[in-house]
Amino acid sequence: MTRVEIQRRKRQARRNLIIAWTVLLAAELAISAIPAALAAAVLLPMALARRGGWAFGAEWLIIAAAFCLTFYAVHNTVCDKLTEEGKAR
Repeated sequence: MTRVEIQRRKRQARRNLIIAWTVLLAAELAISAIPAALAAAVLLPMALARRGGWAFGAEWLIIAAAFCLTFYAVHNTVCDKLTEEGKAR
């Protein structure tokens, strides 16, 4: 195997790793958006009806907290699984 082929394989492996991490992050973000969207679907119409107009209130904080807490839980679970797999090898 020539030096050029070795470099090409290393670049391809690096590219594949970047794609895998990007897909993993996108999946984590998509999973975390589900509870935030559900909270928004419930809280925003309630706040609109109560205030009679749009405003920036506590419902936005609850929506952001739902996203952040879900992302934290999902990310820790994924990282724990990846760490366990790394130790098994």
